[in-house]
Amino acid sequence: MDGVDKEFAKTFGNYLLHGIEEVHLPDAMGWWPQTIGWGLLGSFLLLALAYWFFLQAKLWWRNRYRREAFARLITIQTRATNWQSIVRELPFLLKATALHAFPRTDVAQLSGQAWLNFLDAQYPGPAFSNTLGTQLLQVAYQPENQWALPEDEAQTLINMSRQWILEHQPWDKEVSRV
Repeated sequence: MDGVDKEFAKTFGNYLLHGIEEVHLPDAMGWWPQTIGWGLLGSFLLLALAYWFFLQAKLWWRNRYRREAFARLITIQTRATNWQSIVRELPFLLKATALHAFPRTDVAQLSGQAWLNFLDAQYPGPAFSNTLGTQLLQVAYQPENQWALPEDEAQTLINMSRQWILEHQPWDKEVSRV
């Protein structure tokens, strides 16, 4: 074989490929950002997400009294034999919830119409200071045979109490320090 045949054999029969070098592809690019801007943006987003989780955990912790009061109301409802036994517990449950959410000096001495006005001022729902709220005062201070409520009024009072527990706006200790 002469020299041409050897070169021809190297190209596997295609003499046009003789002398062409194989192209080598570059290494694959990594997923890690190549510039500092993307790294800073990623770090900022990670910090913002961590801060958001911190705020959500703080809010969850501050509202634990609300969850406990709601769970207590559910427990009272499941164990009760009639509507009056549920309504009998409402004034005490509302007062205990308010004592957790607001300064004791502002809530502990409230009674009568001042207590109902306080309940009305703390949430946007139906007013306790109407005749149904007055029934709440009778429940707290009178024997059960003097305040017996019809079932529909009792249910409305229970729903108002549930709504107050879930939607009242608590006193924020951090805002008042500013």
